[in-house]
Amino acid sequence: MRRYTWVLLALISSVLMAGCALDPRGAPDGENGDGIEAEPGVEETVQAGAWTLGEPVPTPRTEVASTLVDGLLVVIGGLEEGTVFSTAVEALDLEEEAWVDAPDLPVPLHHARAVTVNETVHVMGGYNAIPFQATPTHLTWSPGDEAWSVEDPIPNPRGAHGAAVVDGEIYLVGGVGVDGGLIAAVDVYDPGTDTWRAEADLPTPREHLGVAALEGEVYAIAGRTGGLDTNLDAFEVLTPGEGWASLASVPTPRGGLYAASAAGHVIAVGGESPEDTFEEVEAYDPGAGVWIELPALENPRHGLGVDAYGDTLIVTAGGPEPGLSVSDEVSMLPLGEQEP
Repeated sequence: MRRYTWVLLALISSVLMAGCALDPRGAPDGENGDGIEAEPGVEETVQAGAWTLGEPVPTPRTEVASTLVDGLLVVIGGLEEGTVFSTAVEALDLEEEAWVDAPDLPVPLHHARAVTVNETVHVMGGYNAIPFQATPTHLTWSPGDEAWSVEDPIPNPRGAHGAAVVDGEIYLVGGVGVDGGLIAAVDVYDPGTDTWRAEADLPTPREHLGVAALEGEVYAIAGRTGGLDTNLDAFEVLTPGEGWASLASVPTPRGGLYAASAAGHVIAVGGESPEDTFEEVEAYDPGAGVWIELPALENPRHGLGVDAYGDTLIVTAGGPEPGLSVSDEVSMLPLGEQEP
């Protein structure tokens, strides 16, 4: 019966979304934003159903990388219970709702990032088995491959960064370098030509940020400059070839979040502070220039994977407590784009 969950979820969510009003947040002026506010009468353009649980991750962990490829949700590396540096790769078949075999990483990685281009998964950067040492690792895998391929290293080793894909190119944004300092450089990889180029530097260098792409632009969301008490509300957008611009500040300053784009919005999920993890799920509407509050995580966490399967948000693993805690939870939130 589990294979019918997605169909039932779509039917149920259409009913729930019809009566689920969300609170738009006009963005206040802030150090890192232009204070863009909603005009009077602006209608919300995203609505949500209710969170549901999927099949749990076989290996509970945090600080994972995740991506979607060929109907699979692929969860990669991270930190396992007891601060074990993970090589685990596990793939959830989203139609069958069952976990299937995938080859382990050739080396342990955590705080890495994964994206998919042309049915090939790219894992870039992260920290290796030396505690929190940024690595230039670049690995690739496609469904059906028996092992990961080791590619040429990335130009700037980095961990706790973000990654997104625009027009078939992979953008690496932010993070921590080998010297422990913040990285401003934005590196862009073209898998078709196996070449790298540089984009404009990130105006607010930071780590543990969320990065997502939408309509040809790259968004850098929140993050922190060091410890859990350095969370930022910075929100910046890169138009390739034109540079960065500051946008309305993130309503909930946080690091340790993840981000994705769905239903025409950029969505920030989770995060941590010294005292707690964040339940907030906030969506940015590029047309109206406002943040909208979505249903909160039922189990807040950080270091989690966030992906969009169509217009369903999937949140995977992560730490329920600040620091090194782990979870096996897979939770899903159906979203719908509503024309104003």
